[in-house]
Parts: sequence; structure tokens; C-alpha cells
Amino acid sequence: VSHATRRRSPVPCQQTVVMGKKGKKGDGEGKVKERSQWEGKHPEPKSRVDERKVMATVKLAAPVCSLLEFKLECTPSTKISFVVDRIIDRHGGSISDLSVCVNRFHPEEIASRDKTLEQCGVFGGDCIIYYDFVPRAGTPAEEHFTQQLRRVLASSPAQGSLASAGSPASLLLQSVASGVGARVDVAGGPGFQPLGAEGAGSPEERLEELVHAGQSRRDALRQVAHENMNSEVQEGIAEAINTGGVLGPVRACGTCCTLL
Repeated sequence: VSHATRRRSPVPCQQTVVMGKKGKKGDGEGKVKERSQWEGKHPEPKSRVDERKVMATVKLAAPVCSLLEFKLECTPSTKISFVVDRIIDRHGGSISDLSVCVNRFHPEEIASRDKTLEQCGVFGGDCIIYYDFVPRAGTPAEEHFTQQLRRVLASSPAQGSLASAGSPASLLLQSVASGVGARVDVAGGPGFQPLGAEGAGSPEERLEELVHAGQSRRDALRQVAHENMNSEVQEGIAEAINTGGVLGPVRACGTCCTLL
């Protein structure tokens, strides 16, 4: 057989296998994996304290009663819901369906309770918060009603009425005090004695005097409230009637005024 036709036997291919290092027996056994102190925790970022100050004057939208007007020191980040809670507490819980407007009372300006004063355009300084509501009859209880009104009247000195008998202002105040819904005509009407003429001493003394005279406690509370209504409110009511001619149905505050 020639070399050209001689067949060589196949040579096996050699492969190199790299083996990993053998570890020592027992390595890792008995060790506890260390856990991070933040594992499973979601720390909240520290909130920045709002140092801006707002002095809000909270008042009833209608010029009927100013006894429940109050000042509220807060911040631009204060929510409307916080203001609403303070208003309801001021009325002793006797109101519902509260509407709140900031600096301008208008249906288009009613602020939702989840808004902040800053979202309503208040960034500091002074502002006015107007509110309106639907009164609820029969609440709060008589005792709580008395405590709330006494607390309010304590900061309001007794003043005589500036409304003369038969004047538009006195007619309106009489309609509120008597609990009769009415449309008051500026042209005239039945006369009566002006409110607050005999209101002497502290509101508590006047209250006990009226109750001793035979009035129910609720009627006596209502009369004391009107006798202590300040002159600015009475003049504002008179001006509203005189400029408007005829006043629509009166909205009472539900706490010291009867529901009309």
C-alpha cells in the first residue's frame, strides 16, 4: 500500500476541563445573614414646619348676627376642613351643609374641604372667611346650648339697641326674635319696643331675670343675644334694608337666633 492511499487512524481530541476550587467543609454553616435596619421600613421624610402666619376673620355671610364671629390664627397650609370644624364647634354642632368662601362670598368661590388656604389665594397676612349653612332645629341640647351662648356672650358687652321703634332695623330684629319668617317692608309696619332697652348687668344676670319672669330658657337666651347684638351689626342691617327696599326671608344663625 502506497503512502497516498494509506489511511491514518484518527487521533482523539483532548479537552481541558477547568474545575472550581473546592471549599473547606463546614464553611458558611451556622452563620446568620445580617439584615439591614431599614429592611421593610419606609421612613417618611421630615415635614417642613410652615412658619407663615395667617389671621383669619371667620364670619357669617349674612349680616344677621355677629356674636359668633371669631378670629382664627392659622397658616397658609391650613385646610378648609380645619376651619369648618372650628365653625361647627362655635355653633355647638347645630349646623349642617356648610359652605365656605375665602375673601369673597359667591357660589363660584365655594372652597372644597380638602383645599388649603394657600390654594384659595392666601399666602399670609389677614383674610376673611365667609360661611353659610342650613340650620338644624332642635339641636344642640338645652344645657349645651346655654353653655355655648354664655361663652360667646361673655366677650360681648351689653349694649342698648340703636334701632328706634318702627324703624326697618327694629322690624327685622323683632321678626328674628319672635321666630316669624317675614318680608320686611321699609315703608312701615307695626311698631314695638326697641330691643335691649332694659338689658342691664351681665348676660348671665339678665338671663336669670328673664327666666324668673316666666320666659322659657330658650326664649330668654334668644332675647339676651339680641340685646347684646352690637350697634355695628344693627346699623348694617338697617343699611341693607334701606338700600334694598325689601329684604327677603331672614336667615338666622341657628344658635342665638330662631330658625326662619
